[in-house]
Amino acid sequence: MAIYSEQPHDRAKATLEKEVKREKEKLENDLLKVGRERFCCKKDALKSITTLTKKLKYHSLEQQSTKFILPISNFFRRPFPFCGPV
Repeated sequence: MAIYSEQPHDRAKATLEKEVKREKEKLENDLLKVGRERFCCKKDALKSITTLTKKLKYHSLEQQSTKFILPISNFFRRPFPFCGPV
């Protein structure tokens, strides 16, 4: 015998929606932080993004988003943090 009630279903749905909303807000903040960071190479940037996506439960990042990783050239000073020969 299976018993179904609307009230627990609605409560669970509301809780899930709250969790998804919180994760989305946290993801947006974390992506802004990662976007402000400077990396030595594209590999380091991808590593940072993959560690971020491993924490996600309800969201995912598409592989196409990695095509927006662009090098920043500084002519007057070396990039920070510097990893490589001086």
